Amino acid sequence: MATTTSNFGLNIVEGSDIVNPLIYDNPNYNKIDAQMFKNQNSALQKANYSKAGTVHQIVRIVPTANAFYFIASSNFKVGDTFTVDGGAVTATLPNGEGLQNNAFVINANVICVLNGSALTVFASQNLPDSMIFAETAGKLKTPVNIGNASFDGSTSITLNEMGVKFGVVAITPGTSYGGYGSRISVSNNYVDAIINLTKSSNVANNDLICTLPANARPQFSFDCVCTLRNPLVGNIDCGLAKFNIDGTVVYSAPTASTSGLTQVIIKCGYPLA
Repeated sequence: MATTTSNFGLNIVEGSDIVNPLIYDNPNYNKIDAQMFKNQNSALQKANYSKAGTVHQIVRIVPTANAFYFIASSNFKVGDTFTVDGGAVTATLPNGEGLQNNAFVINANVICVLNGSALTVFASQNLPDSMIFAETAGKLKTPVNIGNASFDGSTSITLNEMGVKFGVVAITPGTSYGGYGSRISVSNNYVDAIINLTKSSNVANNDLICTLPANARPQFSFDCVCTLRNPLVGNIDCGLAKFNIDGTVVYSAPTASTSGLTQVIIKCGYPLA
């Protein structure tokens, strides 16, 4: 008496059975065909790929396959779109985010899963410039203001275009010193200092040029070359400014400065205490 297989219920005949192929064999063929079709659709299939302008065109070799891969012949750029078998689809990463520049590049094997008009692209993903900058900003001691700029990575941008502004701390000018534009910027345990002050008389040895606030004092004392200038006629000379760990900045020179050199300019950077 005929029996059936345990998994797919295919008919099995025994030696003593009188077999009618229409009854025993044809149902087997139908079951095998249906299961092979399911296997084909669920397996990862290859698809053809091309790009026209900004459109990435995918054509499935097995039209009913939901999972497929293609070999890219172009890089992906933000703003590009996709079609599958001629129909527009919306492409995202597995986490639902959009693809960024170079999510896939030439000769990459790119795996996709199609669900209706939603195309999930399994691609390596570089962090966009905005996220990289945000991570960096999060580590800074002072807030970073970002101006009106595009961070999608599609164009090169400069710090000026990004509108980066580090927090500026105030200094206390020494006796008889003041004016002009000093700037002390603090970020991530580092200080960028521009000191530009003018005295009512000549800059002199051991003058206290200014005092730095507690959050901008150096880790260790050091000497820095400074420029002395006559703001009226433009004559310049060089000297030394000593940055002390207590925050004082003192002019240090073997002799008094030349007559009329009342402006001192210092540009340096140093680690915080």
